[in-house]
Amino acid sequence: FVEYVDKATLASTNHHSFVRKTFITLAFCDVCKKLLFQGFRCETCGFRYHQRCSPKVPIQCGGVDDDLIMAYILSQQQRSNNSPQPSSPHSPTVPQSFRV
Repeated sequence: FVEYVDKATLASTNHHSFVRKTFITLAFCDVCKKLLFQGFRCETCGFRYHQRCSPKVPIQCGGVDDDLIMAYILSQQQRSNNSPQPSSPHSPTVPQSFRV
């Protein structure tokens, strides 16, 4: 008996990497949506849950944590705001103090 295993399926299988955590800032359980003080958090995707909600946690990890993505986007925006902007003859120059 030979079992065929699709390599693409194995490569895309990604399980959570949970650590026990005490949440100091305001956080909510991704399962029951209630306030979360002590629970678990995936180091990869940021999924949070109470221990009592563990039977309902999805097995598949969603990937990169949304907080990490947002931090990256903000750092890129800040970086582009700090670099000199090329001026165009058709666009007015905006003083640095007015830029957001």
